[in-house]
Amino acid sequence: MIGEATYRLRNAILKLAPDGAMEKLRAARKAGTFRRAGIVFVQVPKAAGSSISSAVYGQFIGHFSVSDILATCPSDVIELPRFSVVRNPRARLVSAWSFARSGSGTGGPKQARIANPEQYQTEDFRSFPSFVAHWLSAKDVSQLDYVFRPQCDFLLDQHGEIAVDHLGKVENLGETEAWLANKLGKPITFQSGNRTKHGHYRDYYDPETKAKVAEIYRKHIELFSYEY
Repeated sequence: MIGEATYRLRNAILKLAPDGAMEKLRAARKAGTFRRAGIVFVQVPKAAGSSISSAVYGQFIGHFSVSDILATCPSDVIELPRFSVVRNPRARLVSAWSFARSGSGTGGPKQARIANPEQYQTEDFRSFPSFVAHWLSAKDVSQLDYVFRPQCDFLLDQHGEIAVDHLGKVENLGETEAWLANKLGKPITFQSGNRTKHGHYRDYYDPETKAKVAEIYRKHIELFSYEY
């Protein structure tokens, strides 16, 4: 876990940097890690990324898009196999809302934290339906914190194509473990980490909230073949 002073300094720097500049820098800095492991993981926030990153690299990789990797990493890294994992958008949003309200996750070797947690301590965040109806619906989700951004934002290249060799799902991580074991020539097992405390996601939805979330995240619900 990073120290409080380091955490605040990092966030201050991020606010001053041009849009996308820090993400590209972080992607470039991970080139050596990807090269040593022989594989590239595109980590979608709130989709088991901490567990997967720890199993593959022994560390938290961070969040940046596949387009950042393609734009900044050396050619030998770009040629490595790439994979990612997505999650049911409704379940992911409940987890993101809970994570934002608490300010951090729990469990695993790293406790992730959300930037500027005070902005989520408002009346709109008191309940999930209120969060969707009064806060999320009024925002451009592509400009929000990573945990609220559409998953496809992390996975599409400049041509709008999914630019990974394997796209797994949180609901079937065994398939991704098997794919990785085949690519890396060794067994890979994901352990739970950075969990967020909440109930089953279906309990948070009424018909109105379900319809609104389907409208907001329609693109990645369809792109990743999740049911409405």
